Amino acid sequence: TITISKHKSNVNMLNSRRMLLLIFAEKCVHCRTFLPHWESMSIKISETYPGLIFGKVNCNTDLEICEFLKINKVPSILFLEEGLVKDILQVHADHKSLVKFIEKNITPNSDL
Repeated sequence: TITISKHKSNVNMLNSRRMLLLIFAEKCVHCRTFLPHWESMSIKISETYPGLIFGKVNCNTDLEICEFLKINKVPSILFLEEGLVKDILQVHADHKSLVKFIEKNITPNSDL
């Protein structure tokens, strides 16, 4: 999972073709509980969808990114396509619901 941060100068990664982005806040108990699951699910799911980029943004350190994405609840998972928010999944997601979320948002016959 790639940490997206203005401090890492990689905010342009948000314009990737397809990205699943976890929006969290390190001060949020639910976020801290979910983060290890996100990391393990992203590894497993990326084997099936190698063209999908998995990222995360910490709203405590990168509030500007969260405001730009119009985030009002954490944790949330965003499906981004070419930098645009296509869909939002409110967490707590398990592996099965995350795969359904991906399948709902990918185009049939895509290269994922």
